[in-house]
Amino acid sequence: MQAQKSGDPLAMQQAILRQRMVYEKIGVSMGSMAVMPFVQLPVTLGMFFGVKKLCDLPLEQLKVSGFDILPDLTVADPTYTLPVICAVAMNAQLSLGMKDMAASPQAPHLINLFRVLSLAGVFFMSNLPSGVVVYLIASIGSLTLQTLILRIPAIRAKLGIPQISDKDANKSASFRDSLEYVKNWWNEKKQEEEQKRRRSTRRHAHIPEVLWASTKYGRKSDILLDLAIASVVDFAQAA
Repeated sequence: MQAQKSGDPLAMQQAILRQRMVYEKIGVSMGSMAVMPFVQLPVTLGMFFGVKKLCDLPLEQLKVSGFDILPDLTVADPTYTLPVICAVAMNAQLSLGMKDMAASPQAPHLINLFRVLSLAGVFFMSNLPSGVVVYLIASIGSLTLQTLILRIPAIRAKLGIPQISDKDANKSASFRDSLEYVKNWWNEKKQEEEQKRRRSTRRHAHIPEVLWASTKYGRKSDILLDLAIASVVDFAQAA
């Protein structure tokens, strides 16, 4: 985290090497970590669209759920209760899962972004069949339960999962801190672009001087070459 804040490329490379050595020591593969989300994505999307298709048909058994609160799972919840419960469950899982994320300065702010998206998702989920939202709540609930179980030190030791100390875990950030982070990030990007533009301008400003030096110390007998370079100098100065 300190290497990223300082912006020192050498320090960042050393930090990455140390992190890689730690991962190799505990038997964690960076490739498998990157591939796993893509492996799970088809299953997640397949389940979502599969349940939605059953509700859209509709499957007759889903019209009679057996619960007075949700008598028909093929229609949207008119009370908005299920979408709100789903959004609350998402935020609870985000809070629990943040500790297991790799420590980085931007992680808490990404969590805040997902919190905002989960609240905006209430309006999206309000148009989904109740059966789909029930599936989402069940999925998030099972993931939360899994996270809580894997937090137990004895289970982590049995499975060979390293313990995460509170010092190394990500700290939560307020929305005000996230807005300030985005503002600083935008200003840094603008400064980088301005510095690139200035360096490019300085490089182009030295072109006439370099060309003039080549005519001064070049072969005097080559008159055509001198005239050609002089023409280029005049054109560059006019531009």
